[in-house]
Parts: sequence; C-alpha cells; structure tokens
Amino acid sequence: MVLHIFNKQEKFSVYYIKFLKDCGFNMKKHIVFHYGKSSGQLQKEHNKVIFSSFVSPAKHLRLYRLMKKSDKIIIHSLASPVLLIMLMFRMKVTEKFYWVIWGKDLYFTQCMNMKNPLLKLYEQVRKKALKNVKHIITNVEADYDLAVEWYKMDAELILAKGMSYPYNSDVNEKSEIAYKEKLNTVLLGNSASVSNHHLEALDVLKKNDNGTMTITCPLSYGGSAKYVEKVEKKGKELFGDRFIPVKDFMPLEEYNKMLEGLDIAFFYHDRQEAFSNTLTLLGNGKKIYIRPCSTLWDYFEKKNIKVHNSEEEDWDFFESDSYESLLSNKNKVAEIRDPQLSKECWEKVFQS
Repeated sequence: MVLHIFNKQEKFSVYYIKFLKDCGFNMKKHIVFHYGKSSGQLQKEHNKVIFSSFVSPAKHLRLYRLMKKSDKIIIHSLASPVLLIMLMFRMKVTEKFYWVIWGKDLYFTQCMNMKNPLLKLYEQVRKKALKNVKHIITNVEADYDLAVEWYKMDAELILAKGMSYPYNSDVNEKSEIAYKEKLNTVLLGNSASVSNHHLEALDVLKKNDNGTMTITCPLSYGGSAKYVEKVEKKGKELFGDRFIPVKDFMPLEEYNKMLEGLDIAFFYHDRQEAFSNTLTLLGNGKKIYIRPCSTLWDYFEKKNIKVHNSEEEDWDFFESDSYESLLSNKNKVAEIRDPQLSKECWEKVFQS
C-alpha cells in the first residue's frame, strides 16, 4: 500500500489523484491522509481519503496505524509538526518517508518571520528532523542541494525529470501559440504569499510602465488579509484601475483561461515557487520574468529555456521574444510535462 500525505492544498491533491487514475494505477493500493478541511472534490476522485487537522490525536493514531501497514509513505510537502516529531525521534515508520519538496517546506526560514520565538523553536525541530529523511523527490536538483546544505541531510535523490503535479498537460498539445509582437498585460506573482515580494515587484514594474500596462495579481490564497490589503493599496496607488487583484479562488479551468489571456508573467520570488504556473505559461508561449536567485533560474538555464531577469530594468519589456524562441520554450516544456514520462517516474517511486 502507498500512503500519500498532503498538506492542506486540495487544489494539488485532486489533480494528482486524477492523474494517477488516468494513468491506470491500481487506486485500491493508494490511500490519502490530507490536512485541512474537505471540500468534497477529492472524494469524487478517490474514496480512500482521511481529512485531519494538524492536532487531531484520534486521526493521527489512525495515521500511525496506516503508516505501519504501508510500503511507501509519500509526503507531498513536509510541514506537519507530527511528521517532524516522528522524524526527530527516528521512529521506524519514517524509514518509509519520501519527501516531495514543494517549496515553502524547504524555504521555511525565507518565508516566515523568524523573530517569532515559536517559529525559531519550530525551525530547530525541523533541523533535527529533516536530517533523518532518507528519500527526497524533486524535479529541481538545486532544491535537493539546498536541503542537503541547510539541513545536513544524507538522503537519496530521486530526480523526477518528468514529474510534476499534472495541472494541464493538454496545454502542450496545441500545435501553435498565439503570437503578439506588442505586449501589455502582466501577471504578477502566483499567490498572496509574502515570498512573491509584491511590493518590491510593483516598484520594478512601475519603472517599466508605459502607461498602458495592466497587471493581474492573484491574491486568493497563501497570505494574510493584512498583507493582501497592503499589496492592493500599493497596486492601486501606482497603477490605479490598471491593477487588478484576484482575491476569489478560481476553478482550475477558469484560472488557466485567465493565464492564456495574459502576455507577460512577472515573478519576483527569491526561492523556487510557482513552478507549475511557470510551466503552464511557457507552454502557452508567454514571456517570463524570474529572479536569478530562484533555483528555477538554474533549472531553466540547464534546459535551455529562455526566461528574463526580473531584477533588471528592461527597455524591451513590452516587446515579445521571437516566435521561434517562444515555440522552442513551448516544445521543451511539452517534453518536461509529458504525462507518460511523469507516469514512469511515479511508477519507479512506487516500485522502488
């Protein structure tokens, strides 16, 4: 049996389980333990799901029993205090743990206010716990290198070349891209997380503003209401009605439709984040800006995928890359998100 543990984000787990089903995996051998509250979506795809809070004793007792019965335990984002305590004390079941790095679970100190004494204590627990992880799954090798460096880990790397949470691999089946020479619609960030560095990004965008730029900014999850208010206030001050905050959570199809209608993606993260969004945008032939300090910069450079530096003033901001360059990006992303390759990667994990 394979036990999957997900950290709150049902928007990832629903499509992951659907992907496993579509690939023909025997779902009788898969069970999901999911933090957060159920929306009912996941149960439509898979009836073997347990939802729990981080502090439910009864649910975690049941989780431990499932762990003992499981052959593999796949942790999709390692954030649960209970799992970290298990690792810290090297409980026998933790030998079966496979940590799928998502982003924030690795870049904890970069994302949180580490002046908070409770968070400092939590990070000390993480340091003692994470070094006991024996298997890491990631498709960004630089994230594995950082995990080893920061947490003194001696873990097996499972480099998942084709593995991603398969949001919309169908986007790569389109034979052409909608090419525009002049661009003016911008996506800023992917969430309300402070690691998007919206306030600094807005200042950079203002320097490049030609008076016609419109900015769509997703703020529907991942951050506090106070931070969202601050971002919206600054966006309106600098761009007026040309700043469009998206504060309501969209269904996947609607969100992807929104992405298709934009010209440029401007990401100002200082860590690996918005990977799936970026692949989707590249697959749609969009111009992408990211920071070189993100491990994604190194990833795309090695894949020979063209992205731009969001830290530099760019006088060609509104000029499209060549059709050939955008098409090359699209084709390389199609290879990365090939569902068959992703299927093969998960098969190796489940069977190893």
